[in-house]
Amino acid sequence: MNNNSSVEALTVGSSQYDPAALVGIVVMFAVAILELVLIKKGLLLSRSERRLAKAKAAGHMLKATLVRTTFRDQSANGNYHERIYTGVYEYQVNGRTRKTYVHSKNSKPSNVVTMYYVSNPEKAFTEEESGGGIFMIMLMLIPLVAGIATSWALGYRG
Repeated sequence: MNNNSSVEALTVGSSQYDPAALVGIVVMFAVAILELVLIKKGLLLSRSERRLAKAKAAGHMLKATLVRTTFRDQSANGNYHERIYTGVYEYQVNGRTRKTYVHSKNSKPSNVVTMYYVSNPEKAFTEEESGGGIFMIMLMLIPLVAGIATSWALGYRG
């Protein structure tokens, strides 16, 4: 009798986690790993990253020269200071001088920056401007949503 109660206690103790929740967690990690593999292979790129890759492949590059640098100090809580630099750059397109602004934190802008364009040189952009932004936030949320949806589909309401 004593032996049966310990087996029963072991079974009850091990079933405290809902299998639907565990499957949801496994799905969440599987989707995250799949995303990482696709990003590493270059198959999952944001629109701006594809635009940058296309411009580089076509050799559409311009050099912009630093004209002016400004900065401002920013303080989050009154103690920590962060300096944000803004570099004003000029570049020539079809005989016209164009301006662009590049922002950086805690480092002065370089004297020359490479600008890229896809088809129209008047719509040039820097490599820093082609960051993921919203796309990267969405990539972080997709595994979470997939895990929660799987758990709910399997009946977890906890």
